[in-house]
Amino acid sequence: MQMRGSCYLLRWRMRLAARALRESDASISSIAGNFGYEAESAFSSTFKRVMGMAPRHYRNKRQPGLVLPLRKNLDQYDLEQGNPSPSK
Repeated sequence: MQMRGSCYLLRWRMRLAARALRESDASISSIAGNFGYEAESAFSSTFKRVMGMAPRHYRNKRQPGLVLPLRKNLDQYDLEQGNPSPSK
C-alpha cells in the first residue's frame, strides 16, 4: 500500500523538526514557526501524533543521532483533525 503524499510530507516535516529539536537550542515555538505552524500547541499535537511523544519530551531525551521510529498507520488518520479517516 502506498502512502498518501500529504502523509509523506507530514512525516518528512516532523523528522526535520525532530532534527531541529535535537541539534538546536531554539524554542519549540520558534521551531514550530519555522515549519509553518502559527500555534505551538498545533505543532506539538502533530509532532506527538507522528513521532509518538511531545516535542519537549523528545528534546529532553535527545542523544546525538537519535531518530525515533515514526508511528505506523499514520495514513489512516485525517492529518488536519487527528481523527481516523473514513474507510475507502
